[in-house]
Amino acid sequence: MPTTRKDFSISLLAMQDKDSLVLRSLMQFMSDNLGMRLRFENSERSDLLFIDLESAAGAERWHRLQGAGLFCIACATLPPEGLDPARWLAKPFRGRAVRDLLEALQHPASTPVPTLHTLIPARGAEPLDAPSPRGAEDGFAQLQAMQGKSRLSLEGPRLPLLFLDFVSGMAHLPTVEPGEFDAMVDHWTLEGTRTSAGEMPLHYLDHGTRVPLERLLWHFSTYHSRGRLLADLPVQGAYGLNRWPDFGSLPFSPEQRRMAAMMVAAPCSIERLMERCRLGREEVVASINAARLCHWLEVAPVQSALRSAASGGLLRETLSLIRSRLGLAS
Repeated sequence: MPTTRKDFSISLLAMQDKDSLVLRSLMQFMSDNLGMRLRFENSERSDLLFIDLESAAGAERWHRLQGAGLFCIACATLPPEGLDPARWLAKPFRGRAVRDLLEALQHPASTPVPTLHTLIPARGAEPLDAPSPRGAEDGFAQLQAMQGKSRLSLEGPRLPLLFLDFVSGMAHLPTVEPGEFDAMVDHWTLEGTRTSAGEMPLHYLDHGTRVPLERLLWHFSTYHSRGRLLADLPVQGAYGLNRWPDFGSLPFSPEQRRMAAMMVAAPCSIERLMERCRLGREEVVASINAARLCHWLEVAPVQSALRSAASGGLLRETLSLIRSRLGLAS
């Protein structure tokens, strides 16, 4: 089995005070999560030497110390030509990259830890396969666990470190370029995810991306619900919406848009939504679960849906009679 190392001495060399403070804070935060113990020094004999190649003294120290066989990590905006990628840490420093590096150091003989950008699918990649039965149960359990939470951190083998803030309605994730988020999110799953409660990682304040939380919840609900309602939702309930979904940021079909219009107008049963919108049960239930997690959902007894349907039918009959008396086409 691969060995696991927990203790490292670290020196940050030829680095500006601001960069040194950011990197040290990120490493302390990530090492606590990984159960590692880092000891910061100011020595050229530490286990790990992080050297800023963009500083005046950095290049000289890099060549001298690297040539002496010491374990040096280059800190630079772009990777030095010919350098093993495992020896490069990109600037500006970002939490996920620091965590990937620490995990790789902690498990030197294990499979390389995926970085954020390995979670971006190739252009034209196929959609996610359906999860295995065990994976489906695991992912749905994670959906259930989100209910009632105000803030939650998630991370897993198919998911970068995410901080979900249900109070502000925003999700925080590592810095990505414009357009990358939409390419990634539909390939993320909750299977094998680790969750924890707490405050947002401090480094996300300056080195992170904010996206609408509903976009993530819509995807997770669509992928993991598989026709199952969240535990606190009655199978025979009537479901309405207290607001119109932002379809500008959500993937949707005309049928789902019609479903939302019906639910905004009056609570409806699952069966009525399936019938009137020509949607399968899985699509209807996934949208209801997503609305619940986004706090858009209103639940009423099924009798409310029956009364609404009956009143709607009576209104149509009355309008038809008026049109007929006036000689208008029905």
